Amino acid sequence: MTAAELDVPAQSRAALDMMALSPAAGVGQRDVMQIRAELHAGALANQSPEPRDDGVRTGNEAVSDTCWVRVFEPPERSAGAPVLFLHGGGWTICDVETHHELAAQLAGDTGRLVASVEYRLAPEHPFPAPLDDCRDAARWLAARTGETGDSGIVVVGDSSGGNLAAGLALAAVSDETLPRIVLQVLLYPVLDDDFTTGSYRTRADGRFGLSEAQMRWYWDAYAPTEDARRDPLAAPGKAADLRGVAPAFIGVGDLDPLLDEARSYAARLAEHGVPVESHVYRGGFHGFHSFRGVLDLAAEAAADVARAIGGST
Repeated sequence: MTAAELDVPAQSRAALDMMALSPAAGVGQRDVMQIRAELHAGALANQSPEPRDDGVRTGNEAVSDTCWVRVFEPPERSAGAPVLFLHGGGWTICDVETHHELAAQLAGDTGRLVASVEYRLAPEHPFPAPLDDCRDAARWLAARTGETGDSGIVVVGDSSGGNLAAGLALAAVSDETLPRIVLQVLLYPVLDDDFTTGSYRTRADGRFGLSEAQMRWYWDAYAPTEDARRDPLAAPGKAADLRGVAPAFIGVGDLDPLLDEARSYAARLAEHGVPVESHVYRGGFHGFHSFRGVLDLAAEAAADVARAIGGST
């Protein structure tokens, strides 16, 4: 199927028109610092006022000299592991503010405490710096909530945040200083730098939320060396052995250039004995999860994520 033949529902077309106006569309063509500033300012301007209607309370807390977290406390905590949320943005342009609403909704949907990580960004801080900050935040969250020993945490990430979540889940297999990860939720995750997949060939022209040119720029910023690109903690899709990795929920849209790598990773997890729940959302483009209230499928995906987290221990 060619890009011209892909079925794009009317709701998705409208959301994509909105997305095309985002400063993020200029990645690789405009100064990254300016793009960050515009995204940050826009996020603050659109942020829901406190107190929130859903009762979720927020507060910022320091983790280390290089990162901090925004904690989202639901009005009534449900039993179960707390959630570490890792925002997307190609490891380079977004922050806690741009993903504030996603993290808040996650806390409201699940009743779990959610900590959204403000990690260092590339290209100033390439791999492994962002992942190192996420490791620190995982340890911090476990210590803060008393989830130690056989207890654990849930990790959730979208796009490059999904990459960091998958990398963290891989790291936890051998790093005994990390808490046990009971579930990894990967939303249209970046998993490999293979630009030859079928979904890249038919969906990466820039019409569906992400272009090949943008993704190449992101990878060059985050993992600029061959050694980094070969490291499975940077490119989890290259991991030879996935045994013992946390159970996974993987959600991706059928219009996303990353569709094939998400499907492939889900299949490989299953082959290695890892429980995995995989969803392909019709009309879903890269970034669709952020369009709740605009896209019915975003609400559908959010409900699936909440159910999966609710079923984790």
